[in-house]
Amino acid sequence: MNTLAKYCVINKLDSRFATPGYIRRIISAMSTEASKSTTKFEEDIEIPDRIERTSTDILEALASTVGKDYTAPHYRYYDDPWLTPYTNYEKRNFWLAKESGRSAARFILDRHPHLFEKNRIVAEPPITAFQPRAVLNIDNVSPELLDNYISNLQVEDAITVYNLLKEKKKRISGETEQALLELLAYNAEEEELTSENMTTKGMITSNKSWATGGMAEQLYSSLQTPEARLAILLGTAKYKMFSRTSQIWEEMAANEDVVPIEGYNAIISIQSAYDFKELKGNIIAYLTKMKNNNILPNEDTLVSCLSAVARFLSKASRNSEPGTQFALSLLAEFKNIGVEPSLGAYYYLLNIFYTRDSKEKSMILVDILDVLEQRENLWPAKTLKDFIFFSRAMEVAKNLNQIKLAYRIHNLLHTGNNQNLLTSFQLSNNYHNYLLTIVLKNEPLDVYMSLYEKLVPHTFSPMSSHFMDILMAINTRNCYLHYFHFFVSKMFDGFVIFTLSYEIVY
Repeated sequence: MNTLAKYCVINKLDSRFATPGYIRRIISAMSTEASKSTTKFEEDIEIPDRIERTSTDILEALASTVGKDYTAPHYRYYDDPWLTPYTNYEKRNFWLAKESGRSAARFILDRHPHLFEKNRIVAEPPITAFQPRAVLNIDNVSPELLDNYISNLQVEDAITVYNLLKEKKKRISGETEQALLELLAYNAEEEELTSENMTTKGMITSNKSWATGGMAEQLYSSLQTPEARLAILLGTAKYKMFSRTSQIWEEMAANEDVVPIEGYNAIISIQSAYDFKELKGNIIAYLTKMKNNNILPNEDTLVSCLSAVARFLSKASRNSEPGTQFALSLLAEFKNIGVEPSLGAYYYLLNIFYTRDSKEKSMILVDILDVLEQRENLWPAKTLKDFIFFSRAMEVAKNLNQIKLAYRIHNLLHTGNNQNLLTSFQLSNNYHNYLLTIVLKNEPLDVYMSLYEKLVPHTFSPMSSHFMDILMAINTRNCYLHYFHFFVSKMFDGFVIFTLSYEIVY
């Protein structure tokens, strides 16, 4: 069918009875419509700007369409009813066993690398972490190998190679020694945490401390440069070596070193005094020095100031009123210069207002939540202390016995990507323990059991004391139907529940 016939069919015309003049008018109308459609088609074409995508954008888009599966175990555990751990003790043993297995595999790989020479799995590019480590001796070490270990953050191997190079009397550049000093000072001469052992270290109380007289101190004594003094200052301040940090600061002042903002943040964070007036004067003096040197404070500076105030008030028999007033004035001044308080700053603000000896129950948590709820997303974190905020805020809500504040905190945590701020095993346990405790005290048992079924046992595993609180609540409220449901559904802790229930009911 030609174009004229199609036009007649579309417009319900009979071309057999059309005159020549009428056909010319049809062709003219067709050309006019074609030009209009072409013009309209050209105007509608708009090539959008290229949007940069990351490798996880598609996964994040898919994840945003579904909610959390509370019936499935955490990703770090096996999705198998016979192997999934349900209690804190089992979860800890599970992860420790997993890390022990990796360590055993690494030991065999390093001691017997010849067994893996014919490995059929070829990695392109090769992954250094999965390859056997070279056996170190005095003949095969070199400054280039030391640089490689430093860049890969391998602390123990870097120390070994450095000592071998010194025995061999090889020349090591000042830049390499400075890089090694920074690595040792930041990690306190211990291996840095990786994605494999970070979870395990979060389950066990860390006793990591500064190595007095260690390799970092020796490197600092041999270098004696402004960069070396700054590295030791940041390391000692990180591991709470207050007197040593003050000593290094005096050396930097005597040598008239140019101190960056990280140095000021470190020296402010370790400030202490016998009375609050002295502490306030010290903090203001350092902030004044920053202003005179044209150094603009940042979020870490505010966190450092508030941490010094919170540590001063944490000691027994302290008057918290001057500290609270000074903390609020710091927040106002930092907002005036464009520094928005981070979650870490609000964490220390809660510690300042809610001390152990404070008699008045301040409601500043309400004001903090009002500010945070106006932000679209609190992730990514701005300071390291941001990860502690939600656990501390829920603890304050529990101590105040304010169920509405607890729900606001819980909703804020589940907004956007804020759940990434509660990934620590211990902090997550504390948060959910405080949440369930306050819900049990203030809500009907039906509401509590609904939340309990959601969180236990995959998200949170209660301790025996919490089981006792549940059974006491069931007994005092005469809700024995929940008692039998609770008893049957939690058979993995049946012995504890049976013992407690026998003491309560009988």
